[in-house]
Parts: sequence; C-alpha cells; structure tokens
Amino acid sequence: MSTAPASAETLYLENGQVLRGIVVGQDRETVRFRTSNGLLTIPKTQIRRMTFDRYDPGDTEAEKEARRKSEEERRKIVEELNRELDRRREGLEKKIEEEDDRKQEERAFFQNEFLQEKERRKKEGFQRSLILPGWGQYHKNQPDRGKIYMGSFLTLLGTVLLADYVYKQSYAGYSKENNNYALFLYQRHNPIFAYSYYQKAVAERNRANQSAAIRTGALLGLGLVYVISAADARYTDPELDWLTQSPLPPQQFQIAFRYAFE
Repeated sequence: MSTAPASAETLYLENGQVLRGIVVGQDRETVRFRTSNGLLTIPKTQIRRMTFDRYDPGDTEAEKEARRKSEEERRKIVEELNRELDRRREGLEKKIEEEDDRKQEERAFFQNEFLQEKERRKKEGFQRSLILPGWGQYHKNQPDRGKIYMGSFLTLLGTVLLADYVYKQSYAGYSKENNNYALFLYQRHNPIFAYSYYQKAVAERNRANQSAAIRTGALLGLGLVYVISAADARYTDPELDWLTQSPLPPQQFQIAFRYAFE
C-alpha cells in the first residue's frame, strides 16, 4: 500500500462545533469548506482554530501527485488562514487591552472629578451655613437636613425676637407700675391703690424675667444650631446627583453616570 499522504482539515469553531473536511477556497471574510454534508461557507470570525491531518488512501501515482499539489495548496490556504486568525486575535486582544486602559483612565478621571466636586460642595456649603444654617445642606443636595437646620434656626430666631419684645414691654410696664406705686406711697394716697400698683409691678417684673429666660435659652439654641449646621456642612459628604449637577463634559458625563450606577 502506498504511504503518500493525502490531506484533510479539521475546523474548530467558536461555538464549540468541530467540522472535518477540505478547504476549497477563501476570501477576505469567509472560508469555503467541503464536508460530507456538502459545501459550507464559514465566516472567519467564527473559526477558532484549524488543524491539518494526514492519511494514506493508497491512490495511483498520478492521483498521488495531484493530491500532493492539492495538499500543498490547501496547506498554504490553511497557513494563511491561521496567520490571519492570529493577526485578528492579536488585534482583538490589543483593542481589549486599549479599551481596558481607556476605561481605567476614565474611571480615574471620574473619581478625581467626583472627589474634587465633593470637596468644593463641602467648602461652599460651609460658607453658606455661616450665612444661614441649613442653606449649606440645600447646596449639598441634602434638603431634609436643610429643612431641619433652617427651620430650627428660624424658629429659635423668632422666639428670641418675640421674647425680647415681650421683655422690653414688660420691663417698661414694670418701671411704670413701680413708679406709680412709689408715687402713691410718697403722696400717702389710699394704700389699696398703692398695693394694686405694687401687684402690677410684680407681675410685669415676673413676666420680664420669664421672657429674659426664654430669650437666653433661645439664644443658646441658636448658637448650637449654627455650630452644628456649619460643622455638618463642612465635614459630611454631599449627595451628588450626576444627572443634573455633573460638572463633566457630555462624554465624561456618560462615564460618570455609568460608574455611579453600575
């Protein structure tokens, strides 16, 4: 029996399928492959690997020579195809590596912008809270905290102003009634009237003292709210909403959105 080789190829596809047959031709995008089921046109992107096999059919010398030439042609096709597949694989790996590097750079850029924006919001929020407690929290997208601080501050401020007004009115009333009481005693009028002025003076004095105590407590509360609001605005992280307040340009905005929510 003759030992002259004949040939066949085995295609390993990306989907796991294995085909055995002969490569009969190719173009830039496809390979024409003849199998026992007929001629197939297979995209090169679907081919993972190709191997070249040998067997000994025991043909005549003329058939051996024809088969040898055909084998050489197919071998060249297979080698060219494998080289092209290797080039494409290397190109794809390079693109993947470049894409990974680009994503890392974009992520680093986003993180840097994000940190800078957080620090800027903290400083601006602190400055606003020094003007009006709660304003800094609104600037940092923390409306619930802003309502608490601003509402507490305005309520206490109103209490201070009202208590101060009542104190001044009561003190004026106390001075008036006390003067009337002293005048009645000096002129020795009816002691009953003098005592009534005395009672009014005592009531106004008590009212003034009570208003002064309320005013003092409200002032302490104002100071406490002022300090806590400023510290909260300076040292707590803002709630950044990249959908509406991102400082990035459009392309980087999409990157920020993707990394923020993925």
